[in-house]
Amino acid sequence: MKLLDTGPLIYFLHGAKSLQSRTRSLLEKERDSLAVSAVSIFEIRSKALRGTWRAVQKYAHTDMTPFLEERNITILPLTGEIADRAADFTGGHGDPFDRFILATAWKHRCDFVSEDEALDRFAWDGYNRIW
Repeated sequence: MKLLDTGPLIYFLHGAKSLQSRTRSLLEKERDSLAVSAVSIFEIRSKALRGTWRAVQKYAHTDMTPFLEERNITILPLTGEIADRAADFTGGHGDPFDRFILATAWKHRCDFVSEDEALDRFAWDGYNRIW
């Protein structure tokens, strides 16, 4: 399973050129094994409603759960175990969204699709960041 960080999720949904062509090809080929953290839904909607991320403005009033499910993207829940692990990922990385999403990848042993190289410092055995 491939867990998409929020940015790559939006790039993939929009067909944005900022998603590398080899990454896009891989995601298209493995479309039935894509997942996101429930935290990404919160990040998208909250940034859309606040107007802090132009690329997600159109999702301000979208119920993201059925939207993603219609596209066969699995939504992985935030659990207490994931929250505990995210707290371990604090050393020098200030974005709590990213830490929760990374901890979701850890919990489910997913390949992690993200452009954020800074998250590599929290790698575990079997960690694989794709970008």
